[in-house]
Amino acid sequence: MYETCKKQYERKIEKGTMTKEYGDKQVVYIGIFLMNELLTQEQYQELLEMVTVE
Repeated sequence: MYETCKKQYERKIEKGTMTKEYGDKQVVYIGIFLMNELLTQEQYQELLEMVTVE
């Protein structure tokens, strides 16, 4: 799950298509993945930083 999310976010960042709205939605999803133990805390933090758009 981590690798899939990371690759997807990297592509969006490279293309310049990572929006705040998309990032906000992804925060919910990766939170669910963390709760279901599909991500470690470290992986969660890394992905969270990737989807945070200011």
